Amino acid sequence: GITISDDCVNEFTQLRMKRTHRFLIMKANEEKSQIIIEHIGAREATFAEFVELMPKDQGRFAIYDLEYTTPDGRVESKVVFFLYAPDICDHKERFLYATS
Repeated sequence: GITISDDCVNEFTQLRMKRTHRFLIMKANEEKSQIIIEHIGAREATFAEFVELMPKDQGRFAIYDLEYTTPDGRVESKVVFFLYAPDICDHKERFLYATS
């Protein structure tokens, strides 16, 4: 099966625990044997920058630290995981991402 690189695990820990990144975009390596990091978003990066970095025709995994303000004025955050497999990417690639 496909494995996750140590870099992915370490950078996710940095995002979740130390809040050093806004997002991570990850992909399968050329051999389709491991998930590797493609982009790391700086803490001040925007959602628009995140969307711009997502390919239009290839699958990706992504993690985004979403910050928002609640109706009573508190700033909250949630870590969101994305499985991105657009309709126009190859069906084998979509299957790879869906089953990994």
